[in-house]
Amino acid sequence: MPALKNQHFVPRCHLRPFTLDGEGLAINLFNFARRRTVLNAPVKNQCSADYFYGKDLHYEKKMQVIEGLYSAAISRISVPGYILTSADREVFRAFWVLQHLRTEAASRAFATMSDEIVDTTGAPEEFRTSIAEAVQLVMPAVPEMVSAVEDLKVCLLRNRSAVNFFTSDDPAIYTNRWYLRPGHERLGAPGLATSGTICLLPLTPRHLFLAYDGDVYSLPLANGWIDVKSDNDVRMLNEQQLLTATANVYFREASEATSVSREYGEATARRLPSKHRINHAVLDWDDGVTKRFRVTTADEARGQDALIHSEKMYPRPSGWPNFIRIRAGAAAYSNGTGVGYVRRAHADSTWSKPFRKIRLDAIKF
Repeated sequence: MPALKNQHFVPRCHLRPFTLDGEGLAINLFNFARRRTVLNAPVKNQCSADYFYGKDLHYEKKMQVIEGLYSAAISRISVPGYILTSADREVFRAFWVLQHLRTEAASRAFATMSDEIVDTTGAPEEFRTSIAEAVQLVMPAVPEMVSAVEDLKVCLLRNRSAVNFFTSDDPAIYTNRWYLRPGHERLGAPGLATSGTICLLPLTPRHLFLAYDGDVYSLPLANGWIDVKSDNDVRMLNEQQLLTATANVYFREASEATSVSREYGEATARRLPSKHRINHAVLDWDDGVTKRFRVTTADEARGQDALIHSEKMYPRPSGWPNFIRIRAGAAAYSNGTGVGYVRRAHADSTWSKPFRKIRLDAIKF
């Protein structure tokens, strides 16, 4: 096999800590479709495809740089007495963004959107985007997305409970405790600039990366760490993997198979049938200055002057870790437009309508 042909959308450096004895060769997994545990599966066959990032190896070679930095940081955090450094904080932040964008699920969603545009608008067939082409289009967005989350506070969780963290084929979780509260549906889908953002990534069975909006949440940090002693808190974090993964979750100990299977069964009803929703709107009114569009079906929109909007869907977990708490006086920023409630760093002056700070407890739904 040519060098770098088998390209991983979840790299082996991420899976390694979850492999048997941390050797990077075999891993235990639970497969959703078959509802079956597979023990000692070869790591080289997990989360990969031939030339997933293209045959020119441009992105594959670039990602090897950040993967090397990530691997070194993983080694450092396991040393007793380690204090989170600003350099490692940025490595984990960048790796989270890269992993969030690089999965098969992310590329498949982009390809689905292109299919919908062609089917609805009658655009030429060459506008359809394959998964392989979607990867090439998504990867250049990594630097911009890193910038979008650089205002988030970052900490590491040290697992002191009896339950291990596990990972998945889509492990870089974006969620939002405030936006996903029942009754907040009219806010729409949250985004990376939204108030209340939470980013999660399991690093090892005993460590997890967490980035969060410090204007909304208050966490009990000590030197960049939080000690998690509650089994239930760890299960709440593992549930995020069960809700978001596409096909498999991965865990280190064979003895965990029964609990992983049971927790998947409990989470199944909360999994979404699709991670994206395509919304259509047709021209409803035009006075020569302003156009108004009406939400409708894909069939009615076909062939008309229409708008197409892809909305990311986020599952609601059954609960949240107790240490992630809404801050007293928590606030967001809004200018009253469809941009919604954003963090202070994104309430900039480039918008025609100025933003103002709003306490979350003053927002009425």
